[in-house]
Amino acid sequence: MLVLVLGGIVGGCGDEPDAETSRASLEESRAQVEQRFGEAVEALTGAGFEVVDGGGRWVSCQMEPASAMEFSAGASVNGGSGDDAARVRAAADAVAALGWESDAAAETPRPYANFVDGDLRLSVSKSKIKEGLSFSVTGPCIESTTDQENELLGTRVDLP
Repeated sequence: MLVLVLGGIVGGCGDEPDAETSRASLEESRAQVEQRFGEAVEALTGAGFEVVDGGGRWVSCQMEPASAMEFSAGASVNGGSGDDAARVRAAADAVAALGWESDAAAETPRPYANFVDGDLRLSVSKSKIKEGLSFSVTGPCIESTTDQENELLGTRVDLP
């Protein structure tokens, strides 16, 4: 009896989504992230910031009941005036003008501002590892096949 129950549980864990549907969702998500990332870069540049080291990559966001990935694009943001909190506020104002809805923000201990737009998330914060700010746009968590994960996870794409 125990073997049958365990077999049923283990058997259910290996289910994968339809490869074509998953591929289409992954491609659509990446395209949306790249578009909104590009718009944010333009807004930040227009607000007097310099955006450098832009890139995107697929990251794992879920293991059970099925594996899933999300595409995230990010960059370093230099320039602006004032202290870290003032620069985060100025960057946040620039992206908010694009229609992003404020989700959370704080000035201490490390200034940040988070936004949402549908399934997409945008974050601007004081960089943990460099001078200046960092920002990212991240798409939704999408179920993927093992082959898709093997192909895409960790692959970096240069972005403007």
